[in-house]
Amino acid sequence: MLRRLLSERQYFEPISEYIIESVRQEQLEEEQKLDKRIKKGLFEIRKNFIERLNEKLRIDIDKQISFGLQKEKIQWDDIIGRNIVKDLLKRDLECMRHRNMHFWGPPGNGKKMMSKAYATKGDLLYIIISLQMIEGEQDEDYIKNISKSFEQANILGSSVLIINQIDEIIKDQDLNRTNMIINELDQQLSDIDNDQRKATVIITSNAFDGLPEQLMKHFLDHQHFDLPSLNERHQFFQRFFQEKNVPVQQSDIDIIASSTERMSFFDLASFGKSISNEQNITVENILKKIQIFNQNIKPNEDEK
Repeated sequence: MLRRLLSERQYFEPISEYIIESVRQEQLEEEQKLDKRIKKGLFEIRKNFIERLNEKLRIDIDKQISFGLQKEKIQWDDIIGRNIVKDLLKRDLECMRHRNMHFWGPPGNGKKMMSKAYATKGDLLYIIISLQMIEGEQDEDYIKNISKSFEQANILGSSVLIINQIDEIIKDQDLNRTNMIINELDQQLSDIDNDQRKATVIITSNAFDGLPEQLMKHFLDHQHFDLPSLNERHQFFQRFFQEKNVPVQQSDIDIIASSTERMSFFDLASFGKSISNEQNITVENILKKIQIFNQNIKPNEDEK
């Protein structure tokens, strides 16, 4: 009996050691996997932190620029078409007349660019108020940043204050914050209305309807910036081919212009930039690329 037990013990000992070693190896592999997951998680955390930090630094720099003096020069000729608005602004500059204006229409059709051209031709500095420029961690930060912009305009006297995409600024789901912003803008605009030095205020929006009367009472002049007309698209491509020294028939330009009816001015500029470095620019290639480009254009709210 004793001999048999000893024999069985000698048999089971190697098996036990194998099982123990196997379990130990599995545990080690699990620890290594966990270690990899932890390292990967830490890497993602650090990566996200750096991205957020860089974004915050970029926004802070943009804010500092916005609250300071801006002077990007835009000439009338840089803007295709929009002659009615141009003539209106030219007369205002000639008569040294200051008026608050509302530029509205779908994104990418020159509202902010026209505002900058007005500042350029009037030899005026401009300040931009946008959601990105005024946002902060607390509701009070929005108000402080709005106030800073108007203070800068007050210091400059004759200047252009551009409130860019007001419908984006006040569409916040936080009703209390929205009301605070509207009240602050209303008060600041009232102060400018009564200021003898008269900074020119231009407010832009993507839509006309739905804007609060509390703000819009300060703007009696409304100019619509719609998608470029056929003639304006024709002018764009005519200028494009001239700059590239590409001989093209007027009839071909008509065909190209007709195929871009859904493009904004921004879309036209982006499309022109995308094909500007191509060696072989032909009408056929351009029409094919326009077809592809049109598929990626998001419809405006009115088209949905």
